[in-house]
Amino acid sequence: MKIRFVILCFVIISCRGPVERELQNEDFKPDYYGLSFEKTLIVVGDETLSVEIADDENERSLGLMYRDSLQQNAGMLFVFDRPTKLYFWMKNTKIELDIAFIDSSMVIMEIESLIPYSTENVASDFDAKYALEVNRGWFKERNIVFGDKIKFTE
Repeated sequence: MKIRFVILCFVIISCRGPVERELQNEDFKPDYYGLSFEKTLIVVGDETLSVEIADDENERSLGLMYRDSLQQNAGMLFVFDRPTKLYFWMKNTKIELDIAFIDSSMVIMEIESLIPYSTENVASDFDAKYALEVNRGWFKERNIVFGDKIKFTE
């Protein structure tokens, strides 16, 4: 009976995806799981920003975790399949960030500050298709506010 239980546990654990399995390990420091985030330029208000695109489940789960810093005019754009209420947390993320929740028309609907290492969810107040994370203060320093649009340069 014990052997069956051990085998069953092994099968269940080995069936979980590598990113999901490793994200549960507090001490794990990934080499980004072999993920290579696509990069592009976007325009936010009148400012150009270099962003990494997180557009699948593994990339969105990892986000900016485990990084020591984020360049001045850089960020991460989270892309979802359809507009929905979005929830973000900062587990394993030490960078001070702000997040903009963006609707399907590419309009910034809300900007929130995120607390490093926090496991509390920060939720959008509406259905959003995109979320943009940047260094804390980036939006404010550039006078980017609710109602401003983002667009891709390409």
